[in-house]
Amino acid sequence: LFTTYTANLAQSVDENLKNLCGSDHARIECLHIHSWAVRFLHENAGKQVAVAQNEELDKFWEEAILASEEFEFEAGFLKSEWEQVVQVNEITALSDYLTVSRRGRGKTLSRPERARVWKVFLRFKEALERSGKTEWPTVIRDARRRLESSKVKLPYKAVIVDEAQDFH
Repeated sequence: LFTTYTANLAQSVDENLKNLCGSDHARIECLHIHSWAVRFLHENAGKQVAVAQNEELDKFWEEAILASEEFEFEAGFLKSEWEQVVQVNEITALSDYLTVSRRGRGKTLSRPERARVWKVFLRFKEALERSGKTEWPTVIRDARRRLESSKVKLPYKAVIVDEAQDFH
């Protein structure tokens, strides 16, 4: 398996491997990590995955923010906080968000502010769930958890991961 974070790069590498490897190319799987994770979840967990597009995510954020009593936080800050703090640390509860390190985030948030931000996050998650869709970090996390929790036998003798630093 050769996997990378960029879909175009996976396709380009696959084309190059076809030229370099000849008939052995049939034994090489070259996939974008998100494509691999979607297929893996379908084949090993029976899960159909529908990922929200950026426009849909923006709509869900707008909906969540407009439903808030207060507008003290900008949409960009909230999205960034969600991606860089909540998603990265796999936070699912307010109690964890209240105590997680936010080092390097630039803006300090008090516990009451974090609680208000968490309400917006919950509204965003509810909008996402109502749509029946998910986000890419969740797909990757679900695939990783499935790998960690079960005895899935993968058909690979070797795995090459390009751009691993960009993976969620």
